[in-house]
Amino acid sequence: MDGSPSASNPDPESFQRITHSRLSDAERELNDLRARAYGPASDIDADPAAMARLIELEAAHAGAPAPVTVTQSVGSRAAEASPSLWQRATATRSRAWFVVGSTVVIAILIYAAARLLAPQPDATLQPTAVQPPNSPLIQTLDGFGEVADTTTLLRFEQYHDVNVWSVENSLGSTCLIAWDSAGSGRFEFECLPPGRELALHLGVAADSNDGFGEWLPGGSVVSLYLRGDMVDVFVHTPPAAD
Repeated sequence: MDGSPSASNPDPESFQRITHSRLSDAERELNDLRARAYGPASDIDADPAAMARLIELEAAHAGAPAPVTVTQSVGSRAAEASPSLWQRATATRSRAWFVVGSTVVIAILIYAAARLLAPQPDATLQPTAVQPPNSPLIQTLDGFGEVADTTTLLRFEQYHDVNVWSVENSLGSTCLIAWDSAGSGRFEFECLPPGRELALHLGVAADSNDGFGEWLPGGSVVSLYLRGDMVDVFVHTPPAAD
């Protein structure tokens, strides 16, 4: 013998490199199988061989030998592991549905509380079925420089003696109009672009009697808010004197 290293006895560094390469491949395979078993697109239940390989790799990763006997086949081990994976996936889905359900319940409670705590209108005016004679109204708007599109004119129910309309003008803005048909003859309107809260605030004079808001104490304010195809009315009275 010449003392040269035998082909069947590789040097230790070469052996370590080979071992390291094999371990890296196993780690990658384990990660792939874990993704198939526990990931959102789990499909390992239909692949018993992959299930068995996962069990072997998990046992090796944990440092324990995978029990394989003559009477325990790969298919039986896969069948045993399958219920465990199914239970884990079912528990995960149950927790997810619990979180979603809890979120929905909390949202409903918050909405209900907001509805209860929000100030309620004193009246809600619905659109009327009968179209009003609009010539005086349109002429009055024209006098203020507002060119109305008469095809969009909508009349609402009266609030006491206050007649209420909405109409779009030539600029695409929506106008809310209030006209007191009683003694005051007060005419007020406000026009705003779409997407903005449209409201009118009608004050009751505290030191004069012009005929408007006679059912209210002086200093009160009647606020009209256009809400889609209805108008909410809020009445604000001054605080009582001490």
